[in-house]
Amino acid sequence: MPNLMSKNELQPITQIPLLQPRPPEQDKALSLKQVLAGVFRGKLFLATFMAIGTLIGAFVAISTPNYYTSTGSFVTRNAGETRSLNPLNIENAPARLHLQANAQALLYSDELLLRVIDKLGTDTIVHPYQPKIPPASPDESIKEKIRRPILKFQKWANDPGDSHASRTDALLTMRESLGVEMPRRSELINITYTSNDPLLAQKILKTYMEEARKQHVKAYTDSNLEDVEKDYKKSKEAYRKAEEAYQQFLNTLNVQDFEEELKQAQEEVRVMRTEETKIKNKIETSKIILSTLKKRIQSIPQYTEVEEPITEPRPKVTVLQARIQELETDLEEAKSKFVPGNREIKRLEALLKTKNKELEKELKKDPLTHIQKRKVLNVDYSSTDARIQDLKIELEVGQNSLLQTKKQLDNAQKRLAKLLARRDRFSQLKRQLKAADRDLEMEEDRLALAKKKAKAALEGSGSLQIIAKANLPLEKDGPARAKMTIGGLLGGFFFALVLLLLKTITDTQVHGPEDLEDIEGVKVLASLPKLKKRDMRRHQNLRIRTWG
Repeated sequence: MPNLMSKNELQPITQIPLLQPRPPEQDKALSLKQVLAGVFRGKLFLATFMAIGTLIGAFVAISTPNYYTSTGSFVTRNAGETRSLNPLNIENAPARLHLQANAQALLYSDELLLRVIDKLGTDTIVHPYQPKIPPASPDESIKEKIRRPILKFQKWANDPGDSHASRTDALLTMRESLGVEMPRRSELINITYTSNDPLLAQKILKTYMEEARKQHVKAYTDSNLEDVEKDYKKSKEAYRKAEEAYQQFLNTLNVQDFEEELKQAQEEVRVMRTEETKIKNKIETSKIILSTLKKRIQSIPQYTEVEEPITEPRPKVTVLQARIQELETDLEEAKSKFVPGNREIKRLEALLKTKNKELEKELKKDPLTHIQKRKVLNVDYSSTDARIQDLKIELEVGQNSLLQTKKQLDNAQKRLAKLLARRDRFSQLKRQLKAADRDLEMEEDRLALAKKKAKAALEGSGSLQIIAKANLPLEKDGPARAKMTIGGLLGGFFFALVLLLLKTITDTQVHGPEDLEDIEGVKVLASLPKLKKRDMRRHQNLRIRTWG
């Protein structure tokens, strides 16, 4: 066998260079390779914690209720101020800080929050998240089928049971859900309220803003506000009476709009009169035409005499046809009595053939023709008579239509006369209602102005005006369920990663040739692979079969 290596390449085993042992101070430091190897060895542990973290994040995401935020805005005004709104009025904004401070003290007061709670109820404020579950339908999508058990789980997870909220719970809920934002260089005061239901968020914020405005007006009431309110109540009562009299008048006449009803009655009378005139003219025209046609039909003969040729067959043809029919009958009887070829049958056949030839000759001859006179109905007379009958029917229909039209016209005229007789009364009631409405509007303006003229010991007394009512949130503000699920996944990953790093730092077990070389400082020349049980059994069976 040839030598594949040179002598210079052959070295004794004792001359193989030895590795230096790892210094003691390097035992505490981990290389990137060791970290990756430790993470790779604990990949099942890492995947388990990631799965657990994902499940926890998904559970928290699904069980967390939706929340919606309704927003609204106030603006502060000095007493009696009516200038237009400028939300970014930075020139006068510092001068309004005392107004916003007063408003802020009122908006955060427990008295205001408790008034809202008493008006809506504690269970309304502390409303648990109970989503509506749509009924199952045969044509629903897969998304809806998945969504229904999730909603059931959310409803179960947030079900409060039979417990009822107290005023303290409701007060804490309102403090947590209510937000008041006051920009430093703006006249606006932004209000937000967060709830699990969009309609409930809008309802609570709307009630809160209305009660805040009432509370502010109550705190800074003008001295003459009571007198203005009395005048306003008198004007409101006068308007109510005027409106009641006006409505009673319309109900008596059974109308909704008197002026529109009067116009319709006048138009109906005009149309009925036009229709009556049209029918009368048509009847008179039909009578004239009918009279003319009656005179004309008297001069037209009813029948006319006409001559027409009449064709008759020759007498011999009829006799021959009768004779041939008799012979055919006799021939049939003979055939039924005698055998074929009998003399009687032959005689009848020959005689029948002869008579048929005679009939053909007679038919070829010209038929007998003579002229006959007869009376027929005159066409001119019949058409004139039909036209007369049609006119009589039209006259009868026209008479009936005229009677019906006169009846409708009479009813319309009575209705119009009744409305015209009450027109003056209607005008009087309408003037009174308009006057009462003007007075009520004037008193409303006075009352609004009196409420705006807030008066207090401090110079900064003012009014709180709603410029943006509580809106209805169309989309939910949270929770971000995808982020929560991903957060659970990442949390499980990093937690497991920290545990694996700690385990790798404290691990003294030898996991491979690199660890042995690093610890002992000796080069590993070879290693025996660790066979699995299945490979061991296969190797044993192979050895038994091979070695016998």
